[in-house]
Amino acid sequence: MSHYVYIMSNKAHRMYTGYTAVIERRAFEHKNQLSYGFTKQYRFDRLVYFETYSTEMRARTRERQIIRMDAREEDRAHRVGQSVAA
Repeated sequence: MSHYVYIMSNKAHRMYTGYTAVIERRAFEHKNQLSYGFTKQYRFDRLVYFETYSTEMRARTRERQIIRMDAREEDRAHRVGQSVAA
């Protein structure tokens, strides 16, 4: 069984990183707003990237790496924006 880490996007180009064991079903759920909470609120309806792993542990580890990387990039962008505005 394969495990996937995926990135969805929306019209505003926001990104969402997630994990699933069935990529086709999960992309369908996002596209048709069958997910609740954060992903439904921001309408992540475009599958822009995915990676395949042989184990759930490897996929979940990679998911966390991507999320941490995104958080660092966002933090860096905020700091640059603040220093320019000052």
